[in-house]
Amino acid sequence: MKIIGIFSLKGGVGKTTVALNIAACLREFGKSVLIADFDVNNTIAISLGYYQNLLTYNDVINGIKTINEVVYKSPFGIEFISFGNATINRENLQYLFFLSPREFIIIDSLPTLNEYLFSICDEIYLITTQELNSVNALMNLISFLKEKKIKVNGIIVNKYDKRKPIKINEIHEVCGLPIVLVLPNENKIEESFYSGVPFVYLYPNSKFSKEIRKFVAGLIGFEYKEKNVFSNIFLTIKSFFKL
Repeated sequence: MKIIGIFSLKGGVGKTTVALNIAACLREFGKSVLIADFDVNNTIAISLGYYQNLLTYNDVINGIKTINEVVYKSPFGIEFISFGNATINRENLQYLFFLSPREFIIIDSLPTLNEYLFSICDEIYLITTQELNSVNALMNLISFLKEKKIKVNGIIVNKYDKRKPIKINEIHEVCGLPIVLVLPNENKIEESFYSGVPFVYLYPNSKFSKEIRKFVAGLIGFEYKEKNVFSNIFLTIKSFFKL
């Protein structure tokens, strides 16, 4: 099992969108995956169409439910667990490792400097946009992680727009870490959020989808080959109806 964390100290940079679509691509490549959603607003659940009466990790901590009873599985095969407002510490997170093994756990983190949450990750990716306050938050997080001697695998630049004054090479220069993924600004992301379907399934041939699919293929050592729109639509329909 590999745990991949997506982190930022700044809200609104697209952590949930990126985490969800990484998970969707892992499923597309045949991998079992669970998203651990640490956002108190349960944004992963909402993104997959779950709005009401959501069981959370708090129910496990309080002895109301078992860990497997609070894991949800979407029609696309993506599993997720919402942590709600559960306190993040070693004692509470131990239940996460009682789950039957998945090949990947994707952590969609809240803005945090919780050292233990970083420490359980096998790979850490920090996400930013080209906005100055987002880059400043990125630098603050990098400084914290360097001080704690926690390795960062790379930077994801989301909502990229070549017209913005801060360029990709400038982000690389100031942070001193590799830019592993650049995702274009995509105005249809909101449509995906409210549809309950991951963006890479709705718009498989968009540049956003191709770039994130290529990144995930690299994570798992797959040779990336672009698929045509029909094969991706078939995958989505097959997943939805569990064919």
